[in-house]
Amino acid sequence: SIQVEVVTGKTPTVTLLANKDKYNPNSRITINAHVSGSAGTCVQWSPVNQEGFVYLADLDKLSRSAKHQCFRRDISVREFPLELPAPSTVFKGLQGGARYKFKLSATHSLLGSAEASLVVETLSP
Repeated sequence: SIQVEVVTGKTPTVTLLANKDKYNPNSRITINAHVSGSAGTCVQWSPVNQEGFVYLADLDKLSRSAKHQCFRRDISVREFPLELPAPSTVFKGLQGGARYKFKLSATHSLLGSAEASLVVETLSP
């Protein structure tokens, strides 16, 4: 005999919105995205460690969007931008003339997951 459990809810989705081709490393940078999902969906931006890209290891210290956050209720669409601060005494800023890769993940333990990645290229100094 087979037992089937039906789980109601919305599978997580991730949508990256149109962003610039290149970013000024001396300015604050915002990468816009929308996420949706049922209560219990968890979202997080993370750096991608891949050859050809600068790895921003301390992203979770720079942007609260890089911290694991979970929905307490169903969300049809929610903005979930990645915001990188302008250079300061705390953060030296992104390197000029460099490429970074970031990934936005949305996961639900019963309903699945979705992710999207994008490349951020900075202008040369």
